[in-house]
Amino acid sequence: MSEATPLFSSAFLMSCWAQEYTAYCEGDTDARLLQILKNWAEKDFQKETVSEGGFIQTFFVNLWGYARSGEQEQATGYTLEQQFAIDKAGQNGGVGKADAALGWFGASELPATPQVLCEFKDIRSGLDAKQNRKGNDRSPVKQCADYLHFSKQQFTPYGTEKIQPTWGIVTDMNEFRLYWNARMPHQYERFLIRKHSLAESGIALLDTGERNGNTSSAPPISPPASRLKNGWANCSS
Repeated sequence: MSEATPLFSSAFLMSCWAQEYTAYCEGDTDARLLQILKNWAEKDFQKETVSEGGFIQTFFVNLWGYARSGEQEQATGYTLEQQFAIDKAGQNGGVGKADAALGWFGASELPATPQVLCEFKDIRSGLDAKQNRKGNDRSPVKQCADYLHFSKQQFTPYGTEKIQPTWGIVTDMNEFRLYWNARMPHQYERFLIRKHSLAESGIALLDTGERNGNTSSAPPISPPASRLKNGWANCSS
C-alpha cells in the first residue's frame, strides 16, 4: 500500500499544539500511554462486535475524553453516540448506522449534528477492501464516506449551517485513519499502533526503531503519541 498524503504537516501540528506537546514531554503521560497501547496491541483477536465496547472505552472515553449519555451531568449533554442512525446511508438506500458519532448531543442550545462519523472493523478486515457481507459489499472507507454524505443531507440541508458533518474516522482497531470529507478518500491522516508485517508503511506508535534514535526520516514516538492523546480528541470541537 502506498503512503497517503497526510492532511496536516508536522509544522502545522506543532504550531497548534506546541505548548501541549512541551507539557506532554515534561510529564509521564508518554510512558502511561505507551503501556495502554501495548496492552491493547497484545489483546486476543476478537471480531469487531466483541471488541467495540472495549475499544470505545479505551480510546474514545479514557484517552480522548469523549462521554456517552449518562456519563456526565445531563445539562452538559454528551459527545459520543454509538450506532448513530443516518437516513439513506444503507447500501440499498435504507437507514445506515455509523459505529459511533462525535459531536454535541443532548444540549438544548446546540443542534445534535454529528461532526465526526466512525466506521470500525476488526484487524483482519481491509479498510479499502470490499466486504463479503450479505446486503453490504462496500469497503469500510466507502461506508464512512456515505455516512458523511447522507448525514450532510439529513442534518445540514442548506449547507450553510455552522455545525456540519466534516470528519471521518475509519479503523481496524490497529490502523487509524482520519478523513476530511472534502478530500476523502485519497488524503487522510494515518497511524498504526503496531506493524504486523514489513510491508506496512506509516508511523507505528509501538515501533521501537522509531522511538530510539532511528536516523531515518520517521519521527520519534512522542509526537504521534501526543497527537493521539491531544490532537484527535479535538476533531469535533
